[in-house]
Amino acid sequence: MCKRIFSKDEMNEKNYNFVISNVILSQTGKFTYNDIIQKLKTMFGSLTDRIENVVKDCLIRLREDGFLSVLGASYSVVEINI
Repeated sequence: MCKRIFSKDEMNEKNYNFVISNVILSQTGKFTYNDIIQKLKTMFGSLTDRIENVVKDCLIRLREDGFLSVLGASYSVVEINI
């Protein structure tokens, strides 16, 4: 598994959607909104309302685009065979 370490300079609002989408899509098992929030809290050090809103938007967008499966409060990344 590849890991990318971001510097503080790269962690700005312009990159939130990209970074958060990648964190979500890198999940290997079932996860919840709170699981993603905890991972981001570790990455960013603290959370803002903006980050939490981007998480919600990303989950909705990825679900609507067919990348996530939802069962109750749990999400899982859909495996796509190309």
